[in-house]
Amino acid sequence: MSAPLSPEREAEIRTDLDAVPAPPWRWIGSRHAGGPQLVTDHSGRQYVLRAAKPTDHRGDELLDPEMGYVVYGDLEFRDQREGEKYSTMRSGDALAIGRTEYDPDSIVGVANPVARWLEASAQYATDLLAELDRVRAELAEQKRLTKHSAGRAVFLRSELTTRPSRAELLTVLGHDVETAIAPLKGEARKGADMVLRAIRAMAAEPTAPTANPGGAS
Repeated sequence: MSAPLSPEREAEIRTDLDAVPAPPWRWIGSRHAGGPQLVTDHSGRQYVLRAAKPTDHRGDELLDPEMGYVVYGDLEFRDQREGEKYSTMRSGDALAIGRTEYDPDSIVGVANPVARWLEASAQYATDLLAELDRVRAELAEQKRLTKHSAGRAVFLRSELTTRPSRAELLTVLGHDVETAIAPLKGEARKGADMVLRAIRAMAAEPTAPTANPGGAS
Protein backbone atom coordinates (compact mmCIF):
# COMPACT_ATOMS: atom_id res chain seq x y z
CA MET A 1 0.00 0.00 0.00
CA SER A 2 1.40 3.37 -0.98
CA ALA A 3 2.02 6.16 1.51
CA PRO A 4 -0.62 8.89 1.91
CA LEU A 5 -0.35 11.86 -0.43
CA SER A 6 1.64 14.49 1.44
CA PRO A 7 0.59 18.17 1.33
CA GLU A 8 3.91 18.99 -0.32
CA ARG A 9 3.42 16.42 -3.09
CA GLU A 10 -0.15 17.54 -3.67
CA ALA A 11 0.97 21.17 -3.92
CA GLU A 12 3.64 20.14 -6.43
CA ILE A 13 1.04 18.34 -8.58
CA ARG A 14 -1.33 21.31 -8.49
CA THR A 15 1.48 23.72 -9.37
CA ASP A 16 2.60 21.60 -12.32
CA LEU A 17 -1.00 21.26 -13.55
CA ASP A 18 -1.54 25.01 -13.34
CA ALA A 19 1.60 25.56 -15.43
CA VAL A 20 0.42 23.58 -18.48
CA PRO A 21 -2.30 24.62 -20.96
CA ALA A 22 -5.75 23.79 -19.68
CA PRO A 23 -7.38 20.56 -20.92
CA PRO A 24 -9.03 19.06 -22.85
CA TRP A 25 -6.28 18.18 -25.32
CA ARG A 26 -6.47 16.28 -28.61
CA TRP A 27 -4.35 15.04 -31.48
CA ILE A 28 -4.50 16.80 -34.83
CA GLY A 29 -2.12 17.08 -37.80
CA SER A 30 -1.54 15.65 -41.21
CA ARG A 31 0.29 12.53 -42.26
CA HIS A 32 3.66 13.20 -43.88
CA ALA A 33 3.37 16.92 -43.04
CA GLY A 34 4.31 17.11 -39.39
CA GLY A 35 2.47 14.05 -38.14
CA PRO A 36 0.43 14.03 -34.92
CA GLN A 37 0.40 17.26 -32.92
CA LEU A 38 -1.10 17.55 -29.45
CA VAL A 39 -3.12 20.75 -28.99
CA THR A 40 -5.63 22.29 -26.60
CA ASP A 41 -9.16 21.56 -27.74
CA HIS A 42 -10.81 24.89 -27.00
CA SER A 43 -10.67 28.56 -27.94
CA GLY A 44 -7.18 29.98 -28.05
CA ARG A 45 -5.65 26.73 -29.30
CA GLN A 46 -2.15 26.10 -28.05
CA TYR A 47 0.33 23.48 -29.23
CA VAL A 48 1.33 21.18 -26.40
CA LEU A 49 3.52 18.71 -28.31
CA ARG A 50 4.69 18.50 -31.91
CA ALA A 51 7.72 17.42 -33.92
CA ALA A 52 10.04 20.15 -35.15
CA LYS A 53 11.15 20.60 -38.74
CA PRO A 54 14.70 19.27 -39.01
CA THR A 55 17.35 21.79 -40.05
CA ASP A 56 20.82 21.57 -41.44
CA HIS A 57 23.99 22.88 -39.80
CA ARG A 58 23.15 26.41 -40.94
CA GLY A 59 19.69 26.26 -39.39
CA ASP A 60 17.89 25.99 -42.74
CA GLU A 61 14.94 23.65 -43.03
CA LEU A 62 15.79 20.39 -44.73
CA LEU A 63 14.14 19.75 -48.08
CA ASP A 64 13.24 16.53 -49.80
CA PRO A 65 15.96 16.21 -52.47
CA GLU A 66 13.55 14.93 -55.10
CA MET A 67 10.40 16.95 -54.49
CA GLY A 68 11.81 20.05 -52.83
CA TYR A 69 9.30 19.83 -49.97
CA VAL A 70 10.20 20.60 -46.39
CA VAL A 71 11.06 17.43 -44.53
CA TYR A 72 9.04 17.21 -41.33
CA GLY A 73 10.01 15.38 -38.18
CA ASP A 74 7.56 12.94 -36.63
CA LEU A 75 6.82 11.94 -33.06
CA GLU A 76 7.53 8.31 -32.17
CA PHE A 77 5.68 6.28 -29.55
CA ARG A 78 6.57 3.16 -27.62
CA ASP A 79 4.21 0.59 -29.15
CA GLN A 80 3.50 -3.12 -29.06
CA ARG A 81 1.16 -4.83 -31.48
CA GLU A 82 -0.80 -8.01 -30.80
CA GLY A 83 1.39 -11.06 -31.27
CA GLU A 84 4.64 -9.12 -30.84
CA LYS A 85 6.99 -10.28 -28.12
CA TYR A 86 8.63 -6.90 -27.58
CA SER A 87 7.55 -3.33 -27.91
CA THR A 88 9.26 -0.98 -30.32
CA MET A 89 9.18 2.69 -31.33
CA ARG A 90 6.73 3.53 -34.13
CA SER A 91 6.15 6.80 -35.91
CA GLY A 92 3.09 8.89 -35.25
CA ASP A 93 2.23 8.74 -38.94
CA ALA A 94 2.07 4.94 -38.78
CA LEU A 95 -0.14 5.03 -35.69
CA ALA A 96 -2.30 7.99 -36.70
CA ILE A 97 -6.07 7.67 -37.04
CA GLY A 98 -7.39 9.38 -40.17
CA ARG A 99 -10.52 11.52 -40.17
CA THR A 100 -12.38 9.39 -42.72
CA GLU A 101 -11.67 6.78 -45.37
CA TYR A 102 -11.67 9.46 -48.06
CA ASP A 103 -9.53 11.82 -45.93
CA PRO A 104 -6.99 9.51 -44.25
CA ASP A 105 -4.25 12.15 -44.05
CA SER A 106 -6.15 14.41 -41.60
CA ILE A 107 -5.23 13.12 -38.15
CA VAL A 108 -7.89 12.94 -35.42
CA GLY A 109 -6.16 10.57 -33.01
CA VAL A 110 -3.28 8.19 -32.40
CA ALA A 111 -3.87 4.47 -31.88
CA ASN A 112 -1.37 3.99 -29.07
CA PRO A 113 -1.75 3.77 -25.26
CA VAL A 114 1.06 6.27 -24.60
CA ALA A 115 -0.56 8.74 -26.99
CA ARG A 116 -3.95 8.25 -25.37
CA TRP A 117 -2.45 8.82 -21.92
CA LEU A 118 -0.71 12.00 -23.04
CA GLU A 119 -3.95 13.25 -24.59
CA ALA A 120 -5.98 12.67 -21.42
CA SER A 121 -3.36 13.17 -18.68
CA ALA A 122 -4.14 16.80 -17.83
CA GLN A 123 -7.87 16.05 -17.71
CA TYR A 124 -7.22 12.98 -15.56
CA ALA A 125 -5.27 15.08 -13.04
CA THR A 126 -7.92 17.81 -13.08
CA ASP A 127 -10.74 15.32 -12.46
CA LEU A 128 -8.88 13.46 -9.71
CA LEU A 129 -7.99 16.65 -7.83
CA ALA A 130 -11.59 17.85 -8.09
CA GLU A 131 -12.77 14.52 -6.68
CA LEU A 132 -10.19 14.82 -3.88
CA ASP A 133 -11.58 18.26 -2.99
CA ARG A 134 -15.15 16.92 -3.06
CA VAL A 135 -14.35 13.96 -0.80
CA ARG A 136 -12.52 16.23 1.66
CA ALA A 137 -15.51 18.58 1.83
CA GLU A 138 -17.83 15.61 2.38
CA LEU A 139 -15.63 14.24 5.18
CA ALA A 140 -15.46 17.67 6.81
CA GLU A 141 -19.27 17.87 6.77
CA GLN A 142 -19.53 14.35 8.22
CA LYS A 143 -17.13 15.29 11.03
CA ARG A 144 -19.19 18.40 11.75
CA LEU A 145 -22.41 16.38 11.90
CA THR A 146 -20.76 13.69 14.06
CA LYS A 147 -19.52 16.31 16.50
CA HIS A 148 -22.96 17.90 16.60
CA SER A 149 -24.65 14.52 17.15
CA ALA A 150 -22.22 13.64 19.94
CA GLY A 151 -23.02 16.92 21.67
CA ARG A 152 -26.74 16.31 21.35
CA ALA A 153 -26.32 12.80 22.77
CA VAL A 154 -24.58 14.19 25.87
CA PHE A 155 -27.30 16.80 26.28
CA LEU A 156 -30.15 14.28 25.92
CA ARG A 157 -28.50 11.83 28.31
CA SER A 158 -28.27 14.61 30.89
CA GLU A 159 -31.89 15.53 30.30
CA LEU A 160 -33.04 11.93 30.72
CA THR A 161 -31.00 11.55 33.89
CA THR A 162 -32.45 14.60 35.62
CA ARG A 163 -36.05 14.52 34.40
CA PRO A 164 -38.69 12.47 36.32
CA SER A 165 -40.30 9.36 34.89
CA ARG A 166 -43.84 9.24 33.53
CA ALA A 167 -45.07 7.60 36.74
CA GLU A 168 -43.57 10.37 38.86
CA LEU A 169 -45.15 13.05 36.67
CA LEU A 170 -48.56 11.35 36.82
CA THR A 171 -48.33 10.94 40.60
CA VAL A 172 -47.66 14.66 41.02
CA LEU A 173 -50.46 15.41 38.57
CA GLY A 174 -52.78 13.15 40.57
CA HIS A 175 -52.04 15.08 43.77
CA ASP A 176 -52.71 18.35 41.98
CA VAL A 177 -56.01 17.08 40.53
CA GLU A 178 -57.08 15.69 43.92
CA THR A 179 -56.50 19.08 45.54
CA ALA A 180 -58.27 20.89 42.71
CA ILE A 181 -61.43 18.77 42.79
CA ALA A 182 -61.86 18.70 46.56
CA PRO A 183 -64.47 21.50 46.55
CA LEU A 184 -66.55 19.87 43.77
CA LYS A 185 -69.95 18.26 44.49
CA GLY A 186 -72.47 16.09 42.68
CA GLU A 187 -72.03 15.17 39.02
CA ALA A 188 -69.02 17.42 38.65
CA ARG A 189 -67.25 15.51 41.42
CA LYS A 190 -68.14 12.18 39.86
CA GLY A 191 -66.60 13.22 36.54
CA ALA A 192 -63.51 14.58 38.26
CA ASP A 193 -63.11 11.38 40.28
CA MET A 194 -63.13 9.36 37.03
CA VAL A 195 -60.29 11.49 35.69
CA LEU A 196 -58.38 11.10 38.97
CA ARG A 197 -58.78 7.31 38.92
CA ALA A 198 -57.49 7.19 35.32
CA ILE A 199 -54.44 9.23 36.25
CA ARG A 200 -53.66 7.01 39.24
CA ALA A 201 -54.09 3.88 37.11
CA MET A 202 -51.61 5.17 34.53
CA ALA A 203 -49.18 6.16 37.26
CA ALA A 204 -49.33 2.61 38.62
CA GLU A 205 -48.46 1.04 35.25
CA PRO A 206 -44.83 -0.12 35.03
CA THR A 207 -42.66 1.97 32.69
CA ALA A 208 -39.11 1.66 31.42
CA PRO A 209 -36.69 3.92 33.31
CA THR A 210 -35.68 7.09 31.49
CA ALA A 211 -32.03 6.69 32.40
CA ASN A 212 -29.60 4.17 33.84
CA PRO A 213 -28.69 5.34 37.37
CA GLY A 214 -25.26 3.83 36.88
CA GLY A 215 -24.62 6.01 33.83
CA ALA A 216 -23.99 3.08 31.47
CA SER A 217 -25.54 3.17 27.99
